[in-house]
Amino acid sequence: MLEKLKSRKLWAAVAGAAFATFGTSMGIPEPIVAKVTAIIIAYIAGQSIADAAAAAKGNKSQGS
Repeated sequence: MLEKLKSRKLWAAVAGAAFATFGTSMGIPEPIVAKVTAIIIAYIAGQSIADAAAAAKGNKSQGS
Protein backbone atom coordinates (compact mmCIF):
# COMPACT_ATOMS: atom_id res chain seq x y z
CA MET A 1 0.00 0.00 0.00
CA LEU A 2 2.80 2.38 0.89
CA GLU A 3 4.38 1.76 -2.51
CA LYS A 4 1.18 2.92 -4.24
CA LEU A 5 1.33 6.24 -2.37
CA LYS A 6 4.69 6.94 -4.00
CA SER A 7 3.18 6.75 -7.49
CA ARG A 8 3.53 9.94 -9.53
CA LYS A 9 0.50 8.87 -11.56
CA LEU A 10 -1.61 8.76 -8.39
CA TRP A 11 -0.51 12.23 -7.29
CA ALA A 12 -0.99 13.61 -10.79
CA ALA A 13 -4.54 12.24 -10.76
CA VAL A 14 -5.22 13.74 -7.33
CA ALA A 15 -3.79 17.11 -8.37
CA GLY A 16 -5.68 17.02 -11.67
CA ALA A 17 -8.97 16.23 -9.97
CA ALA A 18 -8.45 19.01 -7.44
CA PHE A 19 -7.47 21.48 -10.13
CA ALA A 20 -10.44 20.53 -12.31
CA THR A 21 -12.77 20.83 -9.33
CA PHE A 22 -11.48 24.04 -7.76
CA GLY A 23 -9.66 25.79 -10.61
CA THR A 24 -12.49 28.03 -11.75
CA SER A 25 -13.46 28.90 -8.17
CA MET A 26 -9.87 30.13 -7.67
CA GLY A 27 -10.34 32.57 -10.54
CA ILE A 28 -8.57 30.58 -13.24
CA PRO A 29 -10.37 30.81 -16.60
CA GLU A 30 -12.21 27.65 -17.63
CA PRO A 31 -10.23 27.13 -20.88
CA ILE A 32 -6.98 27.14 -18.90
CA VAL A 33 -8.40 24.64 -16.40
CA ALA A 34 -9.49 22.38 -19.25
CA LYS A 35 -6.08 22.54 -20.96
CA VAL A 36 -4.11 21.83 -17.79
CA THR A 37 -6.45 18.95 -16.94
CA ALA A 38 -5.98 17.54 -20.45
CA ILE A 39 -2.19 17.74 -20.06
CA ILE A 40 -2.39 15.85 -16.76
CA ILE A 41 -4.60 13.18 -18.34
CA ALA A 42 -2.15 12.86 -21.25
CA TYR A 43 0.75 12.45 -18.80
CA ILE A 44 -1.06 9.70 -16.91
CA ALA A 45 -2.02 7.91 -20.13
CA GLY A 46 1.49 8.16 -21.55
CA GLN A 47 3.08 6.93 -18.36
CA SER A 48 0.62 4.03 -18.22
CA ILE A 49 1.57 3.03 -21.76
CA ALA A 50 5.27 3.21 -20.86
CA ASP A 51 4.67 1.13 -17.73
CA ALA A 52 2.74 -1.48 -19.71
CA ALA A 53 5.51 -1.69 -22.30
CA ALA A 54 8.12 -2.07 -19.57
CA ALA A 55 6.06 -4.77 -17.89
CA ALA A 56 5.70 -6.61 -21.19
CA LYS A 57 9.49 -6.62 -21.53
CA GLY A 58 9.86 -7.78 -17.94
CA ASN A 59 11.45 -4.55 -16.76
CA LYS A 60 10.32 -2.51 -13.79
CA SER A 61 9.36 1.00 -14.90
CA GLN A 62 11.41 3.74 -13.30
CA GLY A 63 8.88 6.49 -14.08
CA SER A 64 5.88 5.57 -11.97
